[in-house]
Amino acid sequence: MLEVLEIEQLQTKVAREITSPAQGVVLINCQVVTDETKDEENEADLSVPLHWRAGDWSKPPIDIALDADTGQFQSLQLVLQDETIGRTTLLSAEMAASSEGRPIFARTAWRNDERYIDERLQPTQSWVEHGSLLVVFPLPPVQTTQICQVDDSLAFLLNEQNEVIGFRLDHITSEEKRTIRWAAPSRT
Repeated sequence: MLEVLEIEQLQTKVAREITSPAQGVVLINCQVVTDETKDEENEADLSVPLHWRAGDWSKPPIDIALDADTGQFQSLQLVLQDETIGRTTLLSAEMAASSEGRPIFARTAWRNDERYIDERLQPTQSWVEHGSLLVVFPLPPVQTTQICQVDDSLAFLLNEQNEVIGFRLDHITSEEKRTIRWAAPSRT
């Protein structure tokens, strides 16, 4: 599992894009907005990110990218494919401590020039209160001990070992929800 070393107390902005290139497929991209991402001239100065990917490989996996030099969170990508998202209880009822900031991930799992770590997990999605989409990696119910609130649209869920066990996309608009419904299997 992907481990969080610390939560950097930085004001962070995440840009989220939810698109549907075809019936049955929805792409959700969340990317930290920095001066570098705003300024395309500095693109050559950016390091190639490390990727932690998780899924069952029946569809594209969840992809969390981090800076190869610092371990800072850079982006998250989720693909919904031929699935309907319901409302189920994925988390235990206990309250978790919450911290605001940008997670710094451990990079020790990547060897030499590896860029990808792949884990075979079965992510589960559910709609939760206030129009949020919750995704967890272990089988539910999941025990969360800490929440890393990156900004008002994205939070990572951590266990006792500070491992990422899921994430929550908050403040999903009505338009974004309509787009996410395109992930449902077509009725042919």
